Amino acid sequence: MAAGVGATGTHGSSAEWDDSHNANLPEWKRLCIRSYGDCKDRGWTGSCHDCLRRCEGQHDWPINICGPRKGKR
Repeated sequence: MAAGVGATGTHGSSAEWDDSHNANLPEWKRLCIRSYGDCKDRGWTGSCHDCLRRCEGQHDWPINICGPRKGKR
């Protein structure tokens, strides 16, 4: 899964997230998928899989459990 723009939208202009193939999904589901991609690709803290499942249930990514590592740029 390739990821570009994540839940926070704080990425460089060189990478763009193209999820047009998910256009029929609800926005919360698209957020979960984008956040999962960022979690895996960027080595976020927490279990990306568990956070994806939680996001599917709560319709919001648990950034306090799975998010960017502190001090990493």
